[in-house]
Amino acid sequence: MPASHGIHQREDNLIRAESYLKRPEGADQVYLGSSLTVRLPTTDLGTRAFNLAFAGEGVFTGLAIVERDLRKPRTICVEMGHTLIRPESDELVASLFGPEGVVRQYLSCMERRYQPVSVLTAAYSRYRDSLAGPAKPVSPKTQAMRDARLAKAVAAAGERYKAPLDEKRGTAIKAAALSLRERLKILRTAGNCVVLYRLPSSEPADAGHFHQDVQRIYDEVFPQAEWFWVMPPKDQAWTTSDGEHLDEPSAKRMAAFLQESAQALESR
Repeated sequence: MPASHGIHQREDNLIRAESYLKRPEGADQVYLGSSLTVRLPTTDLGTRAFNLAFAGEGVFTGLAIVERDLRKPRTICVEMGHTLIRPESDELVASLFGPEGVVRQYLSCMERRYQPVSVLTAAYSRYRDSLAGPAKPVSPKTQAMRDARLAKAVAAAGERYKAPLDEKRGTAIKAAALSLRERLKILRTAGNCVVLYRLPSSEPADAGHFHQDVQRIYDEVFPQAEWFWVMPPKDQAWTTSDGEHLDEPSAKRMAAFLQESAQALESR
């Protein structure tokens, strides 16, 4: 019976983290981030890539795992967005490197993806989907309703990020960026390549003062003359599923672009 990918967000995050510690030797490029990066398909990031982003978490959780793991990746790609202020998940990191986590690393049957309830639930979901048969064509009425909901979500995202970054949050983001810089400097000194990247969102959200103010902070803390940056191509249109997270076609294109860009930066 196939292993589970997780039946809820917390379990999915833990399975992803456990899989990272058992990644193949050739997987020497890791992506750290939030649910925005989770959307990027590993198949399009390349055979060397491991997506160590976590829904509901941020960069610091993945970074803590990379720092504590003895096998360091050659390249560390870091999502730079407003979720940087999310703290490290002590619970998730402790579950990996505490006594129980060490046992799971050596006994595959103890890993979260092989736990009976999770495996059986995933198997039942696959069985239920198989009974449903091929997906039916979407009716014009249903498609119109979906389009209306998406347009509303995009407009809401634009409104949410239209205002400038407030001072309190700006201070928190800058403090997080300064902390991140010091930790990434240690990894660079040890020989790791560090690539910072920004993910696109819906056009109204990206055009807002909020995201522009956040990027100005990052430009100050991580000047492009000193750090490798990958920014989304301006000549491409990006679409989302909710006003913020890239939909599947855009996520695939952005993943392929990141893979190509990171590989080019590694050779510098």
